Amino acid sequence: MSTDRGTTWGTTKTVASSSWGFVAAAVRGSRVAVVWTGSQGVVLAMRTSGTWKAPVVAVPDDGVHLQYAPAVSLQDSNRVGIAFAEEADTADWSTLRWVESPDGGAKWYQAQAIGATNVSSARRANDWPSIVWPSASTRYVAWNGWTANTNY
Repeated sequence: MSTDRGTTWGTTKTVASSSWGFVAAAVRGSRVAVVWTGSQGVVLAMRTSGTWKAPVVAVPDDGVHLQYAPAVSLQDSNRVGIAFAEEADTADWSTLRWVESPDGGAKWYQAQAIGATNVSSARRANDWPSIVWPSASTRYVAWNGWTANTNY
């Protein structure tokens, strides 16, 4: 981590020993959030007050649906939001999910589908989200969505 716009860097910090290869990060004030997916599910590590907390599982792996492409956003002094893709039961289909914590990751609301075949006009792929959380009550999530037999 650098606190002087990349002129100098601190020591490397390993926050996980394995992942599916997808990782995202967010910064708000002095808080840093890193999220990834792996065999445990959707996992979050937070740095607050200069100290890394132990990683927490935001959404456990169910052993059936691959979770991938996470994005993370921070709001006010405690809230954390994560959007991620989850492989659906049918090949080439995915559901985009949102999960939120009101207290820095100690507790999590139930994950909800925000992009799925029954939510977003029969899109097959609902993945690779980006999040903008400009105010306490407003969340924007943009994602890749494509329909069968099209190039988009």
